Amino acid sequence: MGIRAIMMADRSTAPPIETLAAVATAARAVMEECRSDPGEFIFQKFPRRACGATCELLGRYFIEILGVDARYVAASRAGRTHAWLAVGDIIIDITADQFGQAPVIVTRESAWHAEWDAEKGRPPICSQAQWAMYPLATWRALAKSMEARGFGSTVISR
Repeated sequence: MGIRAIMMADRSTAPPIETLAAVATAARAVMEECRSDPGEFIFQKFPRRACGATCELLGRYFIEILGVDARYVAASRAGRTHAWLAVGDIIIDITADQFGQAPVIVTRESAWHAEWDAEKGRPPICSQAQWAMYPLATWRALAKSMEARGFGSTVISR
């Protein structure tokens, strides 16, 4: 059974953590490639100051393409802010290295994340209609690259 089939089988349960880790790692690689696109200023210093936009795009990918119930988690600590995704009880963070952590974290427990004052997760809202400075080129790159890696397909024009 392919990754998309596993993820679409039951939206009420999270896919295997290994599957989520593979998707997160592939998405991280795409985001790193988008740093060189001058039109995508949000990602030019990736991962720095890109956690929110990254979570919006990856969350949208999980929800719309893979059918996974991903939640956007916003947090603060000592005057700093950060964001990551939650899929069930699994933390997915592909920008934690801006704080000296691993570049890709996919885990059920994280002492580092527990130190943050996190809000209850909300659905990602990322869509062109809702985000005035939508990183469309990065969304297209993410969708195209992930499809090439066998993680699902999408209409990449939106």
